[in-house]
Amino acid sequence: MDILILSGGGIGGLTLAFALATDRFDIAIDVYEAQTSFSEFGAGIALWPRVREVLFALGLKEDLNRLAPPGDTLKPVQMIRGDIPDATPWGTTPDMTAIHRAEFLKILVDRVAACSNCTAHFSKKLVSYEDSSDGPVQLAFSDGLFATCDILIGADGVKSAVRATMYSRFAEAAEAEVEATKLRNHINPVWAGQVVYRYLIPREDLEAADPTHRCLTIPMEVGLMIYENANTVLIDDIFQFQGKGMGIVTYPISGGRWINVAAIVAKHNLFGSTFSDRWSATVDRDEVAEHFNDWEKESRVLVELMKSPTRWAVNVVPNLPTYVYGRVALLGDAAHAMVPYQAVGVGQAVEDAFILATLLSQVRSNSRCIDALTVYDEMRRPFSQNIQNVSLKTGITLFMDKKGEVPLGPAFEYGELEDSAQDFGALFQWSATTSLLPDRDQALKNYHMLTQSKL
Repeated sequence: MDILILSGGGIGGLTLAFALATDRFDIAIDVYEAQTSFSEFGAGIALWPRVREVLFALGLKEDLNRLAPPGDTLKPVQMIRGDIPDATPWGTTPDMTAIHRAEFLKILVDRVAACSNCTAHFSKKLVSYEDSSDGPVQLAFSDGLFATCDILIGADGVKSAVRATMYSRFAEAAEAEVEATKLRNHINPVWAGQVVYRYLIPREDLEAADPTHRCLTIPMEVGLMIYENANTVLIDDIFQFQGKGMGIVTYPISGGRWINVAAIVAKHNLFGSTFSDRWSATVDRDEVAEHFNDWEKESRVLVELMKSPTRWAVNVVPNLPTYVYGRVALLGDAAHAMVPYQAVGVGQAVEDAFILATLLSQVRSNSRCIDALTVYDEMRRPFSQNIQNVSLKTGITLFMDKKGEVPLGPAFEYGELEDSAQDFGALFQWSATTSLLPDRDQALKNYHMLTQSKL
């Protein structure tokens, strides 16, 4: 059996390749990447207890603990309302640790490279695929070459070419034009009404600009999120100032050598529209500064040090009716790209990969491929789409949008900050109080029940 993964250079696709290659040595796994190499770039990513458990189950505990020792990085998150006298704690979230995306990706790249049954192919940009019932899945690439496989996994990101082809095929097969139009609406992602300006500040640059900056004096698990209108929130050693529509998030990565900075500008009433400019572009720091030039000193220092920030338009893929069509499946951002307010985009991609690898490892004949993908969709789609909604509600709550329940659209108005610590904290508890391992066991059970029913 040959499984082809369109990776998009992402963590989800490489996690799947590594997990499956180490479990089934008789399966050939080909990872096709549109870039010239696996891109080891990016800023910090968050790992909550639930996803750490999955990564440990995959045998990555030693690697992760080397990058982020639990004693230094795993800490409870405590919030404090700072807009009232004698502020008291206001809600908590589970333990969280942050690591550099490039360092984590390198772990996966090295693991995949060590698997003799896994081959990487670069500069392979998918144009389209064909999935017929009487032959292998056929793929056409922009360089004019072709490939075939028994199963195709689209882990190729928010702009997924696999998703575009899949939903074009769905639309072509629809009996009514109304249904075809609905299906075509899932081909492209939609803008979340949010842009994020990202930059990694060398620690020495911040020390030179402001030796007393809190990002330098607070211990290792340091971060500063500053929102307009000065409602302060303290997360263990992490400060937040909440407000309406803008924010700055900072925390250290790579042993404190870099300060990860993300400046956020959000207009949730534009959720579902189309971003007209380039989705990713290097911009002048003045573009960032114009949003934050009347903020307090520490915020302005951070913005001033963002010498050549990258502007990312946050695009999402909400509410797909299925992640699977025939012998083709979507994974990670290709299936459910979401807003970052729960910091679980990477975690959900890892969960997809874990469940899918578990199921594919059970497949002993090509006739059972579709059964494995069917169970994957049944197990992962409802859960990941619920987390999409939880993440959006969390962001709207953080930006004071009436408890996260304001309908999105042209009549959108900001409301008041959620004042229930219990309600806000509950939005995060799933990542510490639930486990994916029972879902893995249920997926195996469902797969064997499905295959037995067809005997």
